[in-house]
Amino acid sequence: MTTENVLILDIETTGLNGYEKGDKVLSVGIARLDPKAMKVHPVFYTAIYQDLDEKDYDCWLFRNGHMDPEEVTSSPFGEVCAGEIIADIIEGETVTSYNTAFDLDAFLDPWMDETILESKFYFRAPCIMKACTQVPEIPRTMHEDGSCWPSLLSSYAKLRDPKEIEQTHNALDDAMMAGEVLLELIRRGLYDPEREEEYA
Repeated sequence: MTTENVLILDIETTGLNGYEKGDKVLSVGIARLDPKAMKVHPVFYTAIYQDLDEKDYDCWLFRNGHMDPEEVTSSPFGEVCAGEIIADIIEGETVTSYNTAFDLDAFLDPWMDETILESKFYFRAPCIMKACTQVPEIPRTMHEDGSCWPSLLSSYAKLRDPKEIEQTHNALDDAMMAGEVLLELIRRGLYDPEREEEYA
């Protein structure tokens, strides 16, 4: 594993239950953190073509105006094509996300297993969200399942930029925001991409 670069991935979906439970991947954004230069760079973004049904059109992302369904239905990148591109980008790389249980476990891994011809191997770095629990001043949000975690927006506001900001829920914007949070955790000595166990 190399820590020269870390890829931060964000996935926007029709729901929160996971790919194997019928939720669809609408877009994927990838940013790259270079710990040596201490910078975050955009790498890739695409909306992914989906045949949307009535339930999909009523998803939170569309209802709240964070993504236009036409971006999905007019995307030239179908699931197989997008999956292959993303698999090539992350192959052999160190990858994380703000919420790895969601982005990687519930969506990326099962989605790629089903859509691409050949599975690609990548290294998994610890979850950024869990690492943020080491910073007591970051407020936590209670979720429907009873879990309590710091949101990406609250982590960014506390660690990087205290002025009022909005989260766009665009996959690349969110990946970049998570990368900035990760950068600050590394600066503070609170994150090691090579750490094998989770932080919380």
